Amino acid sequence: MRYRYLFIANPGAGPRDVDLEPVIGQVLGSSGAWDLRYTQHPGEAVDFARAAREEGYDRVVAAGGDGTVNEVAQGLLDCPLPLGVLPLGSGNAFARSMGVPRTLPQALTWLLSSSSRPIDVGTIDDHVFLSTAGLGIDAEVCRRFNSHGHRRGLWPYIHHSLKAVTACRPLPVDVAVNGQDARTRLAYLVAIANTPQYGYGATIAPDARPDDGQLDVCIVEDLTFWRAIVHTRRLFSGSIGQMPGVTLLKVTQMTLQCHTAPHLQIDGESVEGTIEMRVGVRPGALEVLAA
Repeated sequence: MRYRYLFIANPGAGPRDVDLEPVIGQVLGSSGAWDLRYTQHPGEAVDFARAAREEGYDRVVAAGGDGTVNEVAQGLLDCPLPLGVLPLGSGNAFARSMGVPRTLPQALTWLLSSSSRPIDVGTIDDHVFLSTAGLGIDAEVCRRFNSHGHRRGLWPYIHHSLKAVTACRPLPVDVAVNGQDARTRLAYLVAIANTPQYGYGATIAPDARPDDGQLDVCIVEDLTFWRAIVHTRRLFSGSIGQMPGVTLLKVTQMTLQCHTAPHLQIDGESVEGTIEMRVGVRPGALEVLAA
C-alpha cells in the first residue's frame, strides 16, 4: 500500500552531517508521497501533528529525540493516524521500545513494512509521557544533561548520572496508589514507566508494557553512593527490583504530594512539577508504528 507521510523534524537533533531530505527520498522512492517540516520552537511539533489530521496524511513520523516524539504524539492522541519514529536523539527510549532500528536508512526501510497498533500514554497532571516520567535522581540527571546540550552521548549521560546521585537528597513524598491511603516515602527516585527503559537501554521498570492499561512505578529509598555504583549493573540486566531499597508497583492512578514543588523529567525533558500531582494512564490513546 502506498502511504502519504508527514515527517516532523527537530533541526537540532541527530548528527550535524545528516541531511534528512535526500535520505528520505532515496529510501522511500516511489513507495510513498511525503513532506518534511522542521520545527522552529517548542510546541510547534504538536501543531504540525494536529494539522496533519486534517491534511490527508496516512502516517506522521517524528524525526528527533524523545522530546520531539512526545510533542508529535500530543498532536495525535485519540485519533487513528499512527505515529512513526526516526530515532535522531540521544537516548531514544521510545524508539527502542517500539523496535525501531537505530540507523536512519534502516529505520526508514522499517517504516515501510511496520504495522499500526494502539498503546497507552501516561499522564502527570497536564503532562503526557510515552516512556517514563519521574522525580528525584532521574529528574536531576535530565536537568543537568539538558543544560549541557552541546555534550550528548552515553558518557556525558553517565557523568551527569554520577553527579546527580552525589547531589540528590531524599524527598519526602506522600504516595497514594490506586485509591489507597497515602504512605510517606523518603525517596531518592520515583520513576513512572509506560515502557521499560530510560535512554541508552537502562531498564528502570522491567515488567512495563505500553498496552496493559497500567503504569509501572519504581521507588528507590535508602540509597547510598556506593550502593548506587555497585547496583548500576542492574539497570542494564533488568534486575533493578533486586536492589535493596527498591519497590516496584503497578498502578492505574497515583497521587504524589511533596513539601515543595520538585523538578520532573517527562520523556527526557526537564519541567517543573507541583506540590500535589495526579498520575494516570490513558489506555490505547495513541496509534503507533511498531514491530
